[in-house]
Amino acid sequence: MRHKVCLLFLLVYGIFSMLSFSYGAIKELERIEMHFGQNFSAVRGYMITGNQLRRLPIGSTPDKKTGAFYWSPGPGFYGTYDLVFLIKDAGGQWYKEMVEITIEPM
Repeated sequence: MRHKVCLLFLLVYGIFSMLSFSYGAIKELERIEMHFGQNFSAVRGYMITGNQLRRLPIGSTPDKKTGAFYWSPGPGFYGTYDLVFLIKDAGGQWYKEMVEITIEPM
């Protein structure tokens, strides 16, 4: 499994710093695991559909205690998914992390 990570830091609206990266391509039924670091006080995640925020995909779990995100996509969950995570660090600064995940059929 190959993962590409490209980080882009910029200030958005003076409130959020933005981190963006592509998780890369995986096959359906493979497990995704991402960690947002240890210096956080809150994590919220959403799936972007068109111009709307939706709940995270079925089978995904953001772990608010460890700052990790897990997802085991089921059969038929192939395609490209755009996710956004709002992360508040211990100092009160909010970060917006955009993640693109591509899931290919087996």
